[in-house]
Amino acid sequence: DICNFSSHSYLVKDLVSETDISCSRFVVMDCDTPLETGLHVADLCDKLCIPLIIEPTAPLKFQQYVEAGILQLTSIVSPNKTELAVILADEHDISIPEVIKNIPNEFSQIVPKMLQCLGKMSQKTEFRSVLTTLGENGVLYCHLSQEGILQISTYQSPRYV
Repeated sequence: DICNFSSHSYLVKDLVSETDISCSRFVVMDCDTPLETGLHVADLCDKLCIPLIIEPTAPLKFQQYVEAGILQLTSIVSPNKTELAVILADEHDISIPEVIKNIPNEFSQIVPKMLQCLGKMSQKTEFRSVLTTLGENGVLYCHLSQEGILQISTYQSPRYV
């Protein structure tokens, strides 16, 4: 099969119904989807308590989504470091100093941004997670449960020669 990535731009909100969303265990959407459609999908997910996973795709597109309030309706977001920087424009910060003290130096600049992102995300779902892709350095994962338990971990895939 051949995938046409520009096809997202043709997805108008009238093509997405509550019935489509209600039969899903979760919804994955990227920011190439028109903003109006993306917000419609996010509203439906929020109304139905269906976890929404956002793939930013590009900092400018992600910024439009963030400014429109999409994170408040999102359970999981997977930005790279550049896309994560879009979150800094907001004044809401839930940094947890005692947690940050135990973070390795190479992640000390990223984790506060991830925590800030978590603070803006949906509180209706059972979890909130930010997976920040770090290129060849792997993935940094922050997860916050409804009970307020924060988990931070890293994953780097093995390198094959």
